[in-house]
Amino acid sequence: MSKRKEIIKLFNDRLFSGLLDDRDFLKGPYLLKERKAKLFKCQHQVECKVDPQKHPIWTPALGDENTTVMVVGEAPSATGGLGVHIGGLFEQWKSDSKSPVTDLRDWVKDNCGGKVPYFTDLAKCGVAKQKNKAGLTSRIKKCRERFLIEEIRILNPKWIFCIGNTAYKCMSKLITRERLSSQISLRKLMHYSRLASLPLTIEDKRNLIWKWEANFLTDEELKEKLFELSYFRAKKGISESR
Repeated sequence: MSKRKEIIKLFNDRLFSGLLDDRDFLKGPYLLKERKAKLFKCQHQVECKVDPQKHPIWTPALGDENTTVMVVGEAPSATGGLGVHIGGLFEQWKSDSKSPVTDLRDWVKDNCGGKVPYFTDLAKCGVAKQKNKAGLTSRIKKCRERFLIEEIRILNPKWIFCIGNTAYKCMSKLITRERLSSQISLRKLMHYSRLASLPLTIEDKRNLIWKWEANFLTDEELKEKLFELSYFRAKKGISESR
């Protein structure tokens, strides 16, 4: 069985009790909202207090069949241009201002061998509002055992890019406790959201920050390029030519 078919089977069996047609996973993120909500059958639905009509339900964003790169975030978001129920083929996600995660997809593809990465989250169901993120803790623990470790076993990645502190800490603990191979190259990247941290443009992140965090730029190279950041250029008294 191919890696892609194994991943589809994993999520179909454990989120939808085999009720979702395997072909549905390949139709892209903009379809199947009502169908997925209706067929959602996770065994932890009640204790996790998941309302499939309101909360974002996750199926994986499948990368290229032979990709060796995973991207792991914290939890799916109910905001943005992708709607509430997302997944499908990552290459089909449209690159636009409402979907900043595609900026990261394209960056990984450009810098890691030209293949579309696999994208998943620690928790497979998100919260309706970000202020309720405390409710994700128990979901992450359950999804880690029920999905994430198995996803990594199937994909057998060489690289895992973790989006933000929560994802990085979780993945680091799994390696430290020998639940995952220490041969995996783990990197923490600044969140792709345009609201994260400094007022950085996506070009700042693509050309400098992510490259430095992934060890594609040395500390010295970053120092030489720091004044290229829009944040510094906007400061009073720092000229464009400096």
